[in-house]
Amino acid sequence: MDVWQFMDYISPQGRNVIADWHAGLLRQEQSDFLAVIRILAKMQHWRGRAFKPLKGPYQGMGEIRYTSERKEHRVIGFVWPSAQQFTMLIGCFHKQRVYHPTNAFNTALQRRKFLEQGKGSIRERKI
Repeated sequence: MDVWQFMDYISPQGRNVIADWHAGLLRQEQSDFLAVIRILAKMQHWRGRAFKPLKGPYQGMGEIRYTSERKEHRVIGFVWPSAQQFTMLIGCFHKQRVYHPTNAFNTALQRRKFLEQGKGSIRERKI
């Protein structure tokens, strides 16, 4: 039984940005992403390599982490709107200390603020 639900961020214009990001991945990258969130969905407490809480101005958010096709993938989000619901705000890639897109953290922060202000919406991701 799943402990967590995963939610996709929907922009104020109605775009599901997580579904768009996922659709742009290679088939193996898509499968690996779904495998990671299926594992996390069953875990009460997220520990280890698959999830990292963020610090500084991004505190309260975290990144789901996985490697696929020799690329480090990240999905930044936060627990919202309630406990055991993780809202995914942006998908990105990571190499050394460089993220692509380079503004991924600030975009995630902006989207979080939009949601907290009632702008944009979320949709449950069926896993």
